[in-house]
Amino acid sequence: MRIQHNINALNSLRQLGINNTNTGKNLEKLSSGYRINRAGDDAAGLAISEKMRGQIRGLEQAQQNAEDGISLIQTAEGGLNETHAILQRMRELAVQSSNGTYQDEVDRVNLNKEVEALKSEIDRIANSTQFNKINLLDGSLGKPEMSAEFATAATVADVAATKGTYTITSSTTSDAASANIFKLSFINEKGESKVVDIDYSVGATDTADQVATKLEAALKANSDITSNFDVTREGAVITLESKTAGTDGASVYASSNTEGTTTANNVVGSAGVTAADAKKTIVATAVIKGDKLSIAGKTYEFYDPADSTSKVADGNIGVAIGADADGSNANLLAALKKEGGIVNV
Repeated sequence: MRIQHNINALNSLRQLGINNTNTGKNLEKLSSGYRINRAGDDAAGLAISEKMRGQIRGLEQAQQNAEDGISLIQTAEGGLNETHAILQRMRELAVQSSNGTYQDEVDRVNLNKEVEALKSEIDRIANSTQFNKINLLDGSLGKPEMSAEFATAATVADVAATKGTYTITSSTTSDAASANIFKLSFINEKGESKVVDIDYSVGATDTADQVATKLEAALKANSDITSNFDVTREGAVITLESKTAGTDGASVYASSNTEGTTTANNVVGSAGVTAADAKKTIVATAVIKGDKLSIAGKTYEFYDPADSTSKVADGNIGVAIGADADGSNANLLAALKKEGGIVNV
């Protein structure tokens, strides 16, 4: 048995194909002038060459930019040379006009006409000297200005404040008739802490409306209350509203604020009356170093702990600016509790 094969021919064909491929690559390199025409030729070399090619093209464009700038300057220089020559001629005419042999009505009038014409020519040169439609000598050419928005750690924002509202809810009492004292603590418009005692009497069979009526009358009789709050009543509910809103109002501060209600406090000596005290929440959402708050006669000043030049003025209480609004707010609340002695915040 005899097996016929053409392995030699196949091997020759394979080698011929390899040689043809290599010949094609060599011809491509010769025709393009580049040793590396694709990543398959030399991946690392291609990466390096592309980086260098980018640098070369950037330098070539920078050179072109410099040449454009030189052309612009040369154009401006030409206009300035003409202007300089005109100024020299105007000075020459001024010196010539000082000659005592000239007549004012004839000679100096003609000299002045030439000076006026030269002035007009200077204006024309200044307004018409251009490069690529850019005026060069009319005063409009200046350093280009670019603006960009930068994210700041904190900004100052004014938020309109509302009037503080305080409610007192009365209920019926089954106790015997007695004299009662209603104690009210507040901060007035000057930032001073005030504590007032309101004396009033309730009957054993008084209804909630009757108790509220008597307490309302007692509140309105106190000048400290009426100078800071408007006292109104609706049924068994008495409302105390700050007379002034905003930064000048009682318990109102220059910041973002929301109203909440604290736990109701029982009125001293009266089982039939309770009080709910509305409060202001101070939110340090937008502060920068040097910003100040005046609360209850004390000044709180914000400073940047990362800035060595940021200092707190003598007599002020320092509050560190946090990384965000929540951090600044927490630092302010801590200072109010520790340094200001304000617990209900």
